Amino acid sequence: MTKRYIIIVTIGVMVLVSGCGIKNDNSVSIPSINWDSNTVYATTIDKIGEYADAVVVAEPIKDIFDSQAVVKYFPKDPGDNSGKSPAIEDFYTITELKVDKVLKKSTVTLSLAESDVIKVYEPIAVIDTKEGKKLLKQDEYNELKKDKKYVINLKKPDTGEIYGIVRDNDGITEVNNDLDIENAKKKYKL
Repeated sequence: MTKRYIIIVTIGVMVLVSGCGIKNDNSVSIPSINWDSNTVYATTIDKIGEYADAVVVAEPIKDIFDSQAVVKYFPKDPGDNSGKSPAIEDFYTITELKVDKVLKKSTVTLSLAESDVIKVYEPIAVIDTKEGKKLLKQDEYNELKKDKKYVINLKKPDTGEIYGIVRDNDGITEVNNDLDIENAKKKYKL
């Protein structure tokens, strides 16, 4: 075999492996299933910061594999003898975040402070199937990753303690330094 052939095959295998899914801490790749939805957002992209009840700089405490995934199934038809699993009705993961900075808070979130631990819904879930673990992702949502910081626009529900992320990926910006945070504040008009 020629050196060129080996390089091409190696690159091809690397591309295939990297495109198969996400990896957990043990470097095990799992396939992703993108769940297309007809999402109707309550605000436009240019008004995300205005619409949010809170805007924080925060980082996940756990990775997606260790967070609480919730998957709801439709009731199975009593006459169904196919042996197939019931259809998925809804899915999400409850992710805990440690707040580093509070950039905005409304009266609804008045008690929110730095170093608080809050919970958010992410439209993603790791599920067990006959073929192994799979990652369900709504509209190609990118999960919040442990050991990374984000500016996140949050909406507090009327009841409960779990925040929603305003416009999913549109309401999240990964940040690495103070300049990134300042740019995110400009982006969200804070």
